[in-house]
Amino acid sequence: MARAKKKDFDKQKLKVGKSKQPASNATSTAFTARAISLPNQAIGKKASLQTYLNLTKHHSVQARKEAVAQLQDIALSSPPSLASICHALGPLILDTEKDVRQQVLKFMKAMPESAFAAHSSLLLLYIQSAMTHITPSIRGESTSFLDVLCVNCPQEVARLGFAKTLSLFFPLLGWPLEGNAQASAVSTALAFGKMADKVKLTHLQSLYKLLELGLADPPVVEEPLFHPETAKFMIPKVSEPFARLGFGTTPENVTEDRDAREIVVHGVKEPLMNGLTVVTKEGGEIGRVAARITALAK
Repeated sequence: MARAKKKDFDKQKLKVGKSKQPASNATSTAFTARAISLPNQAIGKKASLQTYLNLTKHHSVQARKEAVAQLQDIALSSPPSLASICHALGPLILDTEKDVRQQVLKFMKAMPESAFAAHSSLLLLYIQSAMTHITPSIRGESTSFLDVLCVNCPQEVARLGFAKTLSLFFPLLGWPLEGNAQASAVSTALAFGKMADKVKLTHLQSLYKLLELGLADPPVVEEPLFHPETAKFMIPKVSEPFARLGFGTTPENVTEDRDAREIVVHGVKEPLMNGLTVVTKEGGEIGRVAARITALAK
């Protein structure tokens, strides 16, 4: 008897308890996945200096923060040349994340005295940029970095950044260089809100330190001199000793000595006093600091 031909599209009848057999061309989709955990992309302790310098530009906030912390450990344990580190940390003064900026500030405070003397010009450039930054939080913390430099390398700040830094305090505090200074309290309050008083006090204290540093008597160095005029014929101890004569440098930007810095202060004395008068009337700690600055600048 001939076997019946199997018809196409016939539904196969399944027996009880048995599942349908998979087709011969079926693709198996059964697979397992294993996750790799990288919490905050933690940095290894044995990475090289160059690795940490590169990580200061990482997109991750935590990576940048940890890189600065590791650079601090390296700088304190086996001090390398700070040139490469300062070039990497300078832009982080303008970092949009507060945690990163605070870590850089911690790094700078941990360094020994005069550690940044050779790199003060570079750091001052970024600090001055922070003082005029569009982001209020960066402007608010800018003078904290300036305070560290004033302690770490005071003479360099007085010689290389006094005039420029002093002029930047006016927009920072909302004091116009011309006209009425009444806008100071309003502009600061709009930018910082409830933190306005605290930020203003920090800026005023930093302004006092800068003026005190710039207008202070030069340190007396006891050296044997054969004649009162002998120093004029010795090798100069400061950079650009003839800058006041206009040799290669714009004279108004020269603040090599106290006399030059007094001329700078005298040039902005009127708007400075106008702004201080307004702030002094606020009273409290802010008013007291403003009164001290007024007495110092007179």
